[in-house]
Amino acid sequence: MGIEAQNEGAQNHGAQNDGTHANAEPAAETASLRRSHALAAAFRAIMDAVAQPGAIQHAPRIDAPLPPLSPAAATVILTLVDETAPLWLAPPLASAPRLRDALRFSLGGALIDQPEDAAFLLGDWESLAPVLPEARRGTPERPDLSATAIIEVASLSAARPPSGTASGAALTGPGVPPQAPRTLWIGGDCDGLWTFQAGNRARFPLGIDFLFTAGERIAAAPRRIAATPL
Repeated sequence: MGIEAQNEGAQNHGAQNDGTHANAEPAAETASLRRSHALAAAFRAIMDAVAQPGAIQHAPRIDAPLPPLSPAAATVILTLVDETAPLWLAPPLASAPRLRDALRFSLGGALIDQPEDAAFLLGDWESLAPVLPEARRGTPERPDLSATAIIEVASLSAARPPSGTASGAALTGPGVPPQAPRTLWIGGDCDGLWTFQAGNRARFPLGIDFLFTAGERIAAAPRRIAATPL
């Protein structure tokens, strides 16, 4: 489902995955409590990113790294993905056996093979762009039944990076201060991203939401947002 409809699902997911047993040893209880706090902090960071499109948030780590994913991407999927909101991996992530094994251990049946059935799609822009036309956009009756694309990028910043390839946009709309567009620069090759977002917004309230992840940073561009390329 879209990231703007994830509040209850994410909280339930956290409860399912970090509950302690009454007879657990103190060390296990402490570890579980730390994970619960990390999940809550991660959920708040993701929702802050959605509520303030283009504003970069820090994504706290939850578990051990999941290479080749960035820490932020790992945090997002461990916080939001469950069997009611499954995940699809774009190639080459889908062909990384250690990653798939780790995610199947963590997510169980929430890792699926068909992008059109996924609530979340994860990969870089080059890998995701060809399959986005197949992704869920919701229905007029249930626009919340849409997909969120989690796009791994080289960097996220409010100003143009001093070197390297980057795609920038001025974001306007709900969650952005009036008369003060919020700028977001995405490092790496994201050719066509902002053009896609223009068509995506034209379908509102249907459409796809975007989460961008780089290192321990996240930012969002929900379908409701207008993006003017810079």
